[in-house]
Amino acid sequence: MKTKLKEKEASIVSLGKSYESQLLGEQEEWSKQLAKAKEEQNSLTSELSLAKSTIASLGKELNGEKKLIEELKIQIDSIKTNLSKAGEEKEEYNNLKTSSCRKADLDAKLLGEREEKFQQLKEKLELALSDTSRNKELIANLTRENENLKELLDRELKIETNLKHEL
Repeated sequence: MKTKLKEKEASIVSLGKSYESQLLGEQEEWSKQLAKAKEEQNSLTSELSLAKSTIASLGKELNGEKKLIEELKIQIDSIKTNLSKAGEEKEEYNNLKTSSCRKADLDAKLLGEREEKFQQLKEKLELALSDTSRNKELIANLTRENENLKELLDRELKIETNLKHEL
């Protein structure tokens, strides 16, 4: 009877050690996963910061291009006005008209190029905003996963503590 009791005690102790070893292994794996999730979260946070900086830079460049486009439009209107006046005074303004036409054509071409660049910057800005939105969502998901892993680890630690107390 005593032998059976000792065998059962030894079996319980062995089972407890086995379970404790298994819990330690799982705890180590969760810690690794938690560290990996934190590293990925930090990486995404850095990407988000870079994306925000890029967006701000593109926004500034976009505003500069808008101002330049407005200035070119004003110049074109001024040239058109000058051409109109020149049309009213034909004898001496033929040279002025020709050079103004050339300038207007060049300005119109430059305006077209600037508008194309403006559109490209706008598309880059929209892409950066889209990437930022995706990164924010991914960070939120990783944060939730991180919190879930912490809760799971806490629960396992409580179970382990309870088992140690029972043994």
